[in-house]
Amino acid sequence: MQPHNTNSTNELWKYDAYLSFRRADTGNNFTDHLRSNLHQRGFRVFRYDDEFPRRREDYLPPWLSKGIEESKILQILFSENYASSAWCLDELVKILESRDSQAGQQIIVPIFYKVRPSDIRHQKGSYAQVFAYHEELYKDTNLEKVSR
Repeated sequence: MQPHNTNSTNELWKYDAYLSFRRADTGNNFTDHLRSNLHQRGFRVFRYDDEFPRRREDYLPPWLSKGIEESKILQILFSENYASSAWCLDELVKILESRDSQAGQQIIVPIFYKVRPSDIRHQKGSYAQVFAYHEELYKDTNLEKVSR
C-alpha cells in the first residue's frame, strides 16, 4: 500500500485512508498506533476525532459522509462490540454505498481486532446477540435499517 502522490496534478482523493472503529474497543490503543504508523509513512488519514468534535447523533453528519467519500482506502476495524454501535453500523453502510457509487475505485480493508471474521460473516457470538437486539429495537420503526 503506497501513500497518495501529493505531486499529482489530478488529485482524486483528499485522504489516503479512512478509519472506521469503535472508540471504546480500539480508539486509544490499536487505532492510534495504526494511524500513527500510516502518518509516518506519508498517508493522509481521515479520522473524525482528529478534525471534528465528537457528537452523539442518530445519523451520520455530512462532514463524516464527506470524509468517507473523499478517501481512497476505507479501513474498517471490526472489534467485538463494533456492531453494538448504531453509529458504526450507519458508517459501515455509508462506506459500502460510497464504494459502490465510486464504481469500485475505493478499496475496503477489513481489520479484525480480537474477533473472528466468521463470527461477523455468520453473525455468531457477540454479533448474533447485537443484531438480535437491533432487530428488536427497530422492529416497529425501521427494520430495513438493520438489514442494510
